[in-house]
Amino acid sequence: MALTTRAGSGALITQAEGDANWNTLNGVVESVTGTTHTIDHTDENKTIEYNNASPIAVTLTAVATINSSNDSQISNLSTTLKNIGAGLVTATCSGADTMEDGTTSFTIPQYQWFTIQTNSAGNGWIVLSFSNLNNPAFTGVPTAPTAAADTNTTQIATTAFVTTEDNLKADIASPTLTGVPAAPTAAPATNTTQISTTAFVEAAVNAHNHIGGDGAAIAQGAMAAAAIGQAELKTSTGIVSKQGIALNIALPGGEYGFYPRTRSGNAFASGEVLAQIAGGDGTIPSTSFICNIFLGNEAAAQTGFAQQRYLTASPPYDLGDGEIPLFVFALIDNTTGDVVATYSAPEAPWHYNGPTDIRADFYDSQGIGFKRVKDEKEVNKLLGLSGNVGLTKSGAKGDIGLTRAYAEAYQGAPLVPVEITQGIKQADMPLIARPMEPGVGQSVVMLNPLSPITLQLYEAGDFDGDFNFSSLLHSGNLSLSNIPMGLSGPPGVDVVDFSWRNTPR
Repeated sequence: MALTTRAGSGALITQAEGDANWNTLNGVVESVTGTTHTIDHTDENKTIEYNNASPIAVTLTAVATINSSNDSQISNLSTTLKNIGAGLVTATCSGADTMEDGTTSFTIPQYQWFTIQTNSAGNGWIVLSFSNLNNPAFTGVPTAPTAAADTNTTQIATTAFVTTEDNLKADIASPTLTGVPAAPTAAPATNTTQISTTAFVEAAVNAHNHIGGDGAAIAQGAMAAAAIGQAELKTSTGIVSKQGIALNIALPGGEYGFYPRTRSGNAFASGEVLAQIAGGDGTIPSTSFICNIFLGNEAAAQTGFAQQRYLTASPPYDLGDGEIPLFVFALIDNTTGDVVATYSAPEAPWHYNGPTDIRADFYDSQGIGFKRVKDEKEVNKLLGLSGNVGLTKSGAKGDIGLTRAYAEAYQGAPLVPVEITQGIKQADMPLIARPMEPGVGQSVVMLNPLSPITLQLYEAGDFDGDFNFSSLLHSGNLSLSNIPMGLSGPPGVDVVDFSWRNTPR
């Protein structure tokens, strides 16, 4: 028979495993589901769980009886009463016994527990501690058993458990991963900061390689299927025109334009259309590369037209008063009011002819375009410059030492994404403010881009026939005002209103 010892009343008490108090001394839990129960000397160190939907009456045996029990050598018996049922538990003293506050009973609502103990005088009970089981409000430094690592239950998580779990996770900033870390594979053509898995890279390489992923050559049919067709190109069309002697006119497509097509205003008129790409009359600017056409007609009364299709990737455009569907410029004879030359296109002459690249390298989820550029701040850091002291490409020109230093720093600077704003799109407007240069007694005007007629003719979109701005202006079907509207426009160019003419000239 095994023996156990415990302290009690200043003496060591020895009990055998078969004694009546063996289980109670080892803190067993007893479940009570009836409506009555008695606490006596056998309940030392027990936890009594009451579980009944009806009220439960608990009798606390007289302390004198407990102390005089033959098999009890326990002084100051203590036990815990816990109510986990819906019925109210009422504990009542026996005989003349009382609680420490003088009352003879106490109640235990659902989800509360009381630890009680016989008093040293032998005539009552005292409450050692009590607590709510439902939403308890702990104070001090409560403790609990620490769960094993990776436990995922409703068990209380101690600070030791949390620290252990946290140490198993990678840092968010600059993590050092080990083993074979995995991540979700992004969709094809994703271009974000999402982690790129080996599967994503392999698929991307195979999609752009001239051989298949298994090393076999791609069939001609597959190459043809992957090729971009004409209908898939996003293009626009613009028209320029000149009556009589040839004149330099900027082509709207700039470096993204296809070779222009030309025609005469009257197929049966005398004289031929004069059209020369990158021709000259001394008006080509020196501030920017430009794609222009030297256009006119041998017969002074006849008009030459040039139509150019080009790739587009930068709309919409807004000079400050609203989005512009079509840019229309006209060269006017100030004496007669006649239209001498025209420019009509969804893009202004500075958009694709100027030095600023306004194409988007990528778009975000809201469809906003961004381009990647060198970080000028980092360039100046590499040059050892800071604060208000800075150096730009234009500032480095003309000084071989600065040019060399800037080029070296520029190469080492990182690329950063920059949103293509309207400010960037219109950055070259001062360089190429108009598509043609006026001669003596001539003016260049910009037709009201917000006019309903502008939108009507833009949506009509039939630039192959006579239903376009250039033809309508030369034929006198549109009447131009000579009063500036005050709308935002390029420097040195007035924005004027226009209307349909009742009787063509």
